[in-house]
Amino acid sequence: GMRGEEDAHFEESYRFIESLDISQLHVFAYSERPGTKALSIPHRVYAATKHARSQRLLALSEQKRRAFYARFVGTSRPVLWEHAREGEPLTTLDGKSFVTARGWDDLSAMIRLYEEQNLPVDELLIGQYVQDPEISKSFAVYYELFTKYRSDYQIDKILAGEADEGIISRAAEAPFDERVSLMGLITDALGNTLRSTMLEEKAVEFAFDRLSQIKEGLEADSDEADCLEAARKAQLEVTQTLATERANGLITEGKRLAYQRFIALVSDALNENGSEATMPFATLKAAFGAAVERLDTMVEDASAALDNAFTFTEAAFGSDQEMLLLVTALSANRFGMDFINSHGCEKYFAHNQDLLFYERGNDLADRINQVSLEEEE
Repeated sequence: GMRGEEDAHFEESYRFIESLDISQLHVFAYSERPGTKALSIPHRVYAATKHARSQRLLALSEQKRRAFYARFVGTSRPVLWEHAREGEPLTTLDGKSFVTARGWDDLSAMIRLYEEQNLPVDELLIGQYVQDPEISKSFAVYYELFTKYRSDYQIDKILAGEADEGIISRAAEAPFDERVSLMGLITDALGNTLRSTMLEEKAVEFAFDRLSQIKEGLEADSDEADCLEAARKAQLEVTQTLATERANGLITEGKRLAYQRFIALVSDALNENGSEATMPFATLKAAFGAAVERLDTMVEDASAALDNAFTFTEAAFGSDQEMLLLVTALSANRFGMDFINSHGCEKYFAHNQDLLFYERGNDLADRINQVSLEEEE
């Protein structure tokens, strides 16, 4: 979807990729970057076209992935075991121990659930996921300290730009390990905000694509054209897709949100339309407008949180190693880079360059954006 990419260019790229003996693709849409020469290239590719092209490449990737797996049917392959006998650590023949056999992702999800329900996250819970008793104990101690810092520093106020001088002074005078923990709390909270915003943006793009398809199928190209049956049909299709992918274990957080947002959008339009026998496309368009307004608010809030994180770090630490931690965390976060590339952040680019990360940041952005936008998990 880079500027200047005509249909013929895409088809040529598609045929070339199709001819390659590869097992999977990382697909991402081109994002505009303020101040670049690319902005002067004529023929901008619209979001709906980018999405359609991405979907074709993702379908091709799925074909190649299945073909790759099929090669190994009926063969013997090395296996990484994930569970040992109860009470014993999982080890390899050379004595190496797997202390996180069930994975950090599972533990992270469970901690988040416990926090939402105000349940204690203790060594007993952590020991169910971290196999080594000593590491499990150390993790529990660190988590308790982590929780204390989160409460003391009021991370929400920092990202809202409401941190008082007392918090700034404490951070500036804190020992090194406390400063590292604080920056971890800030980048974690900021990362969640940017992630939610970008997932919402993808959901709006999905809705735009579906609404475009609905409008293309109407008898008249007018906001007054009746779209009642087309909207109901589209909603049913997305509902069935959601159920099928969920049942098959194929649903990702991003897909789930996009499907649910679209289903709700159509429901809002139908409710607004009432019991009328027809529904003008303008009603559906108005429901989409509300979704765009919600996204705009999220983008504004996320941009403010990003700026406030830099403002606090500047006030407490200047351009020292804590700023390095913030810039590095954002550079390594796919959603962070996606947001910054799409919506900008002057302080990020300024500090990125000051810390001699400018060239490395460009490379990271390219590599991170090669991860498919469908792989949010």
